[in-house]
Amino acid sequence: MAKINIAGQAVFTYEYNPYKEIYWNELSQIMISKYGIVTITDFDKVDECLNECFLYFIKKFEEIVFNIDNFKFYCYVFRLHEDSLKLMLKERSGELELFESIEESHFAIYRRILKIILEQGCKVDMQWGMFDATLASQFNENIQRLFYIGMWLYNISDNISYHRMLNGAYFISFEENDIIINWKNNYGILKNHLMSYFSKAYETGVVDEGGFTELRQKIEECYGIDYDKIFGIPFFLKKHFSENPCQTIEPYILPINLKGIFSSLTKDDAENIYKGLSISRDNNLSLIDTILKPYSTERFLYRPFLIYTINNEQRLLTSEDKFSESVYAFVTNAIQWNTLNPEWEKKKCLQSYMNKKGNEHDKLLEDRIENYFNSNKILFARNIKSFKTSTNNNINIDNANCGEIDFIFIDEVRKEIVVADSKYNKARYEAVGYRQDFTNFVNKYEPQLQKKINWVTSNISVVNQHFIKIYNDKDIDFTSYKVIGMFLINTPTFYMFCSNYLAVDIENFEHHIKGRDVYPDITLQLEDGNQKVYKYPYFK
Repeated sequence: MAKINIAGQAVFTYEYNPYKEIYWNELSQIMISKYGIVTITDFDKVDECLNECFLYFIKKFEEIVFNIDNFKFYCYVFRLHEDSLKLMLKERSGELELFESIEESHFAIYRRILKIILEQGCKVDMQWGMFDATLASQFNENIQRLFYIGMWLYNISDNISYHRMLNGAYFISFEENDIIINWKNNYGILKNHLMSYFSKAYETGVVDEGGFTELRQKIEECYGIDYDKIFGIPFFLKKHFSENPCQTIEPYILPINLKGIFSSLTKDDAENIYKGLSISRDNNLSLIDTILKPYSTERFLYRPFLIYTINNEQRLLTSEDKFSESVYAFVTNAIQWNTLNPEWEKKKCLQSYMNKKGNEHDKLLEDRIENYFNSNKILFARNIKSFKTSTNNNINIDNANCGEIDFIFIDEVRKEIVVADSKYNKARYEAVGYRQDFTNFVNKYEPQLQKKINWVTSNISVVNQHFIKIYNDKDIDFTSYKVIGMFLINTPTFYMFCSNYLAVDIENFEHHIKGRDVYPDITLQLEDGNQKVYKYPYFK
């Protein structure tokens, strides 16, 4: 059954077979008519095929959503999203073992797809519409189709990302009524094995625990308003008219009411406060960008106010639970990376706050790294802009030849001088996000680290003298050690497993400095019964 009840909340489960007959078979025929019954291994051809499959499902998704103009459908999807949010909160609090009833990965994508339907609905000219048993059946059918199509959009976008990161991760076979997308080198089995590594480290990554309270205070300070009042207005107005979860309000009345309470606010500030939380047809992303830019602030994830056009009038749909989710997402995965919605960034006070948070977030990770060094009695130097010498003439490295070094530490176990850059990355949960990290590391961070490695390698005696000075210990001597580079990161990302430099997340860093190999050889049982050994970096 596609629709189930969990703890009183409605949830759709993933249905594969009924829609494979409709969509996958049609796509297979389209692709076979172009390529024939063949197996494709060439990087460019595989990439082209994957992109064509992706665009096919983009078209099918849009065809369904853009042909539904009944607001009651979007109200129905909104209530399903509310149910999913309640379940997620119960699971996080320990009140419910949600994933005993539904597969976790399916539930996560289901929630994303509900968000996408609601976002894309902002482009539709709606009517208030009707709702009856027949329409309910149609709504369920459309949601189930969109769930199937959306799953494939995410699957294929992941395929494209892995394929490009690994410079050829897949081969494609065309058979009668079918397309087989398969990993080269049995990398799929390896990737699934490594996911357990990801999940544990996500739970212990470095986070800014006081982020919400600080943001709340900063909004009050910058605008000179009361947080509860400013963001209580939409929900007060909504309840004034009805307790119906899908009660809408006119968006233009929000800044009017706000200025009525806080007369010192400018008209622009009053409008931008709410615009920064709104998704409308004016700032709605294309469906392609919605899939490929999951961390854009132009998303329902960060903007809890949906503005629909119903009977040629703008109407705003939201909920208190959705507002709380959006603020939480904004605090934990946006503002710390110099990301602020453009409307709020116009306020110089908030812009300064964003820059401050961006500058501070590295310190959260670096402080924890320093604690590990101290507790394990590791020789280290932090945030090095110049090196002390036997005279008073320090050697400056904060320039184009080298640049500030986050950490140099001495690995006595491995006899290594480690030049380490710390990277406080966003938590990623899909290959599209991993690829953004991968591109940043390969194109930007690796060349920067290599310059620092080169400088230290050419100046080991200078570095040794610096350590003698800062530790006041003339017996320090690591001039015979090898120089290596390392990235220290706060949360896992796929780059770790195929990096040109050792990349260790904070969960496993203490194990590393104690001498443990955090990337041991992995022996896996293959489907053909044979075993294969993968050595780090695993995907090379």
